[in-house]
Amino acid sequence: MMAIQNSENISDFVPEEDLEKETPPSAVHLTLNDLAMLPINVSAELGRCSIKIKDILKLDKGSIVTLNKQAGELADIFFNGILIGRGEMIVLADTLHIRIIEIEGFKRDEE
Repeated sequence: MMAIQNSENISDFVPEEDLEKETPPSAVHLTLNDLAMLPINVSAELGRCSIKIKDILKLDKGSIVTLNKQAGELADIFFNGILIGRGEMIVLADTLHIRIIEIEGFKRDEE
């Protein structure tokens, strides 16, 4: 059986057994602390559109592409490509940020 150490750094993990052996998935039990240091890619999407290749070839500096959202509409927030919520884009100290407004699957009365 594999022992999971609750270390601050996942690179400190040392299995008790040889990893070449096949271990059934149910034998490995990870806690939130075991996963806490894993990096997650965060992205925000302002909008989307479909465009034909012939129209892409016509794009030039200064071209305008219309997206499917209205000005001021919330941007979609993704963690590792999975939609987790929506937020508003804000600028703080010349850097773009997103303020989370909605979280997927979270109802207002659950706060």
